[in-house]
Amino acid sequence: CVSCKTCHAHALTLGVCASGSTVDSVSCSCNGGYVGNGVGASGCTACASGKYQNGSVCVDCKQCNSHAKRVGSCSIASASDTITCTCNGGFIGDGVTCNECPAGRYQSGQVCLPCKTCDGNATQGTSCGAASSHDSVTCSCNAGYIGDGFVNGTRCTQCNAGTYQSGQACLACKVCDGNASK
Repeated sequence: CVSCKTCHAHALTLGVCASGSTVDSVSCSCNGGYVGNGVGASGCTACASGKYQNGSVCVDCKQCNSHAKRVGSCSIASASDTITCTCNGGFIGDGVTCNECPAGRYQSGQVCLPCKTCDGNATQGTSCGAASSHDSVTCSCNAGYIGDGFVNGTRCTQCNAGTYQSGQACLACKVCDGNASK
């Protein structure tokens, strides 16, 4: 008679060992989060904290960068790492590695793009910080000029002589008659 295998408490038993059989047809497979051959009292060992079972070995769970958001989990009892890491605004990378966009650039998807630039006849209201996920630069044309104020937009154009700036338009100055003073 052949002695049948006894599977560990954290193992799945496959097959049966029939009475009087000359072949042990039992196979043992450790449950998720455990590794080993599954046989006997020491057949399965739990993965340590911060690790998960990947086949027959315990591997480290994904560690997100300090400049990334973590979604999902990785537990000892799992057979997969479901953690996804996404870099914060102003940073690009895979979430495990995140690189900050340089000054004057902002994060758009997986690239750092240059921020808008104000025209020489405009005043910059807000800046575009390196840790930004959008271009937040605002420009305002100086007094006597109209346009959006951006170098790659409607540049600031000076109002003609005899006109003045009113909002986004140049209006004609009023003409006084000879009996009025300015």
